[in-house]
Order: sequence, then C-alpha cells, then structure tokens
Amino acid sequence: MTDPERRSPGRYDERLLEVVASLAFSVSTRRMFGGTMVYADGVPIASLSSAGFAVKLLAPRYEEAMALPGAHQLRYAPDQPPRKQYVVLPDDVVDDDDTLARWLNAAAADRDR
Repeated sequence: MTDPERRSPGRYDERLLEVVASLAFSVSTRRMFGGTMVYADGVPIASLSSAGFAVKLLAPRYEEAMALPGAHQLRYAPDQPPRKQYVVLPDDVVDDDDTLARWLNAAAADRDR
C-alpha cells in the first residue's frame, strides 16, 4: 500500500467500520471538508481526512497520544494552524484494531469531561 493510499479518507472510514463493534458508544458520522467527522452522542471525537486519522483528546490523554512515535497535531493544510486537542494517530495505531478502539473509546470518554 502506498502512502497516499494509506492516508486516504476512504481507508480511514473503512478502519472505523472495522472497529465500531468494539467501541463503548454509538458512532455517528458526517461527511465534512473532504473527510468524515466522527461523533459520540452528537459530540465530535475524531476527524478522518487526508491529513490523517485524528482523535480529539484532553490532557493527560492528549500528551500520551502525542508521545506516540509518529503522532502529531492535526493540520488540514500546512499553512493552517493546528487543530487544538486533535492528535493524528500513527499508521501502526490506525492499523491495529484493539489500539485504535482504545483511542476512540478514550476520545469518547473525554467528551464527558
């Protein structure tokens, strides 16, 4: 799989569908900005776009996710400011069902705080 294929919004949509059964909340999605926003109970928790598979986290989970090798702040374009609280997960996390579900569950839990 080439890097552009790996970073395609469609691939991220597929990954979400593959882990949705192991999530502790109901998922809804909305197509936005050339990608997909993921919601838990109407609250956005993730952004799937060509910029990456990003989860919205609060401290201390935000710092934990940012410490993952390859993780970085979400920027939809290089000239735009980073999206606060959104961490683009590294490919190895996105590719692992259990780890991806853990981060999505963490993002959903943070929405309640």
